[in-house]
Amino acid sequence: MGHHNSTTFLFGLLLGYFLPELAAQLSKDEQDYCVSFSNNLRSTVATGNQQNKGGGNLPSATNMLELAYNETIGQTAQAWADKCQFSHSNTAGLGENIYWSTKEGISNTEALNKAFGFWWNEAVTIGIPEDLVVDANNFEPIGHFTQMAWHSTTDIGCGVAKCQDAQWKLFVVCNYWPPGNVLGQMIYGPGATCSACEPGWTCDAGGRGLCVRQNQ
Repeated sequence: MGHHNSTTFLFGLLLGYFLPELAAQLSKDEQDYCVSFSNNLRSTVATGNQQNKGGGNLPSATNMLELAYNETIGQTAQAWADKCQFSHSNTAGLGENIYWSTKEGISNTEALNKAFGFWWNEAVTIGIPEDLVVDANNFEPIGHFTQMAWHSTTDIGCGVAKCQDAQWKLFVVCNYWPPGNVLGQMIYGPGATCSACEPGWTCDAGGRGLCVRQNQ
């Protein structure tokens, strides 16, 4: 029981569909950027270096898994972004974050940077509860951050669309699997960094504080 889709923006909905200028998948470099940027953010939580609203830091994580890029869910994200429709796709079995902007003329990497920064900043601007539990009251305000930081999520896939006729010129969609934001559950386990990796995972030797697959 729980809610698996990240929070819907409260700024309103765009009615109708618009043709995007670009319909291509993210390049390999852009996919790698999604993974490295996201894992760097997850590492700040895992090592206890992520600031929370009020000036203190969030507790370190015992079980933060490393993300890998999944082209299948990336294609799903791209297909939804290409619709240039400001709403969630409600795709079963995936977490989903959406970002829009009126800014034009920026690269896919810049667009991803803006989206990740906007979502992640919810920790500082809104604040994460001390018990780290996602519930019906905090889900919408912090749901983008909590999906990005959900400990058991292993796969990410994103899409970027530049829309010609829409009010919002830029759409970024990122899908996550397994989905986070399960109501009543903790974002991650607090405690000694990397001390409770799941079976088949081990602590990253590089000091990032992430649990990595043992066969890597």
